[in-house]
Amino acid sequence: MLGPPSQLINLENQVVFYYLLEKTVNKGAFLMLYNWKNKTVEYDRAIFFFDRNGVLDDFAFSVENAGYEQN
Repeated sequence: MLGPPSQLINLENQVVFYYLLEKTVNKGAFLMLYNWKNKTVEYDRAIFFFDRNGVLDDFAFSVENAGYEQN
């Protein structure tokens, strides 16, 4: 359902599927005497830990509205 992971990480006894969703919204106006730009980036993460037999061992996720603004 999530598609291919952003990263596959092989640990000693586990395989980690790491998913990262990044959403960027840009707004701006560029005039001769005045420039304005606003950029907002939001990240969501999901991490799944599988044992060597392919059985889900643990998972973690975050839903953040980082609100990181770069002016």
